[in-house]
Amino acid sequence: MEVFLGLLATLFAISFFSKKSELDDYIKQNGRLNEIRSRLEYKRKSIEDLAKKEQEKIEIARNSLEYERTKMNDVRFKLLHDEKIIQTNMEMAEKKRKLIEEFLALKIKDYPIVSSILADYMTAFDDLRAKQLERKKRPAIKASEELKRIKAEKRELISQNKAMKWELEYLKSIFPIIDEIEDDPVAEQASYVTPDYQHEDKAGFWLTPQEYAALPTSEKYQRALDRYMRRKKSNREIGLEYERYIGYLYEQDGYSVTYHGIEHGLEDLGRDLICEKNGCVDIVQCKCWSKKKQIHENHINQLYGTTVMYKIQMGNTSEPESDEDILFRNIGRIVTPVFVSTTNLSDKALEFAKYLGIVVKIIPLAPYPIIKCNINQRTGERIYHLPFDQQYDRCIIDPKTGEFYAKTVAEAEANGFRRAMRWHGNKD
Repeated sequence: MEVFLGLLATLFAISFFSKKSELDDYIKQNGRLNEIRSRLEYKRKSIEDLAKKEQEKIEIARNSLEYERTKMNDVRFKLLHDEKIIQTNMEMAEKKRKLIEEFLALKIKDYPIVSSILADYMTAFDDLRAKQLERKKRPAIKASEELKRIKAEKRELISQNKAMKWELEYLKSIFPIIDEIEDDPVAEQASYVTPDYQHEDKAGFWLTPQEYAALPTSEKYQRALDRYMRRKKSNREIGLEYERYIGYLYEQDGYSVTYHGIEHGLEDLGRDLICEKNGCVDIVQCKCWSKKKQIHENHINQLYGTTVMYKIQMGNTSEPESDEDILFRNIGRIVTPVFVSTTNLSDKALEFAKYLGIVVKIIPLAPYPIIKCNINQRTGERIYHLPFDQQYDRCIIDPKTGEFYAKTVAEAEANGFRRAMRWHGNKD
């Protein structure tokens, strides 16, 4: 019995320890499963977090795409809008082009018509304001009527102003000399003398009656000349003085000079001086301008045109040898356009001058002996001319015959010359 119990106890112990070992293995395996489960749960949460983040990115991308789509729609709308504006501007530009072409085809007499249209446009606001005054709750009838009256006057003034402005600009484009004579005085003013002196000797303009009657000839005419030279000069008078100076330089170089601009005024066709020597003719245009101003190509074009006209008038209508020729050739002569100025030319003007073969000279105005001492080749009589004498600019000085320019009246008289008596139509 004891043996049986011992055996049973032994079997029980073996079974117990076997089961315990199995239980331990189960517990170990269950621990591993829990660990795996925890890792899987962690992975699941990580995947969910990652999926959430990716979803957020997808949402951001979707919003960005929606924004870009909206932006593209805005750009498309703007492009369509801009296309309409461009089309409208093109239509307006075409209308303006046609209007400009029609305007350029107008004659001066048509300017008032165009200016009237512009005046109507500029006074349209006044009409609107007048109607507003009439239609408001408390109509301002008197104010409206006054505004209409002012509008009518304003319209007329605008119309006249625009027409005259355009006409003047058009004339300036054709006759550049207008710029130089705009500020000229209407007539020469006499500071001292009575009208009787003005019809006799122009030296009297610069002397009192007492000086004119009492002073010796030399002193009297020198004083008149000094005051004449010191006078306040208009742009036109300065221009004439510059033409005389350039003519003097040509004469000193042996040229025979015709003061075409001074003799013919606005009808000089841009030929201030015509200088001839040994079959060569220089057609000279002179511009005595401030250094602040600049010569533009319209003056160059005018000189070129008038030189061509001179060549035609001289009987040769053939074309220049080439575009690069700087000389215009006609029968037995070489005709050269020369532009002389105290100021510089614009780059465009220089290009025109070079291409058209125009000689450009920059010469400042300087003092020079201004009294012309002329000898009558028929009688041998010696006569000197002051700048305000009638024949001064028609008198050509030829040094080879003994003629010269004197600095003072005393110098002229010391060489046997007397004052010219042709002052205002009288004969010597």
